[in-house]
Amino acid sequence: MLKRTLSATALTAVYNGAHGNASRTTLFHEFAATPADTQVVLGKFPAGSTIDSLTVFNDALAAGSSVELGVSYTSGELADDLTMFGTAATENEGTAKIEKRPVNFQEDFELVATLKGGVATGNFTVRVDYRFDGQSHADYYS
Repeated sequence: MLKRTLSATALTAVYNGAHGNASRTTLFHEFAATPADTQVVLGKFPAGSTIDSLTVFNDALAAGSSVELGVSYTSGELADDLTMFGTAATENEGTAKIEKRPVNFQEDFELVATLKGGVATGNFTVRVDYRFDGQSHADYYS
């Protein structure tokens, strides 16, 4: 069963200023003998956000460990995708850039990290490059 916890950064609002401005936020969590299958909410984003890329910085968390990065929708109307952004190997200290096609979200969501493969101790940081474009109103015109 997945255990869920909030990081300190999950309680801070992300910038959602003028539409389309490139923005960056740094989200982090300090694992302290945290068991595998713990889901950490790193940050919350409003509907209309587009994630362009993620960069992961991590300590050596545990032998055989990794962290899956994905999203959890706060409305409960859409199915969560807990591996949307892939998996970061965290057995050794490192940095990984995760780039894929920009993803626009039309629902409020949380960026979540799910620990896999070991009891982890150490810092895990994700730098999120994103834009706030506002919600699409395409359905209004159909």
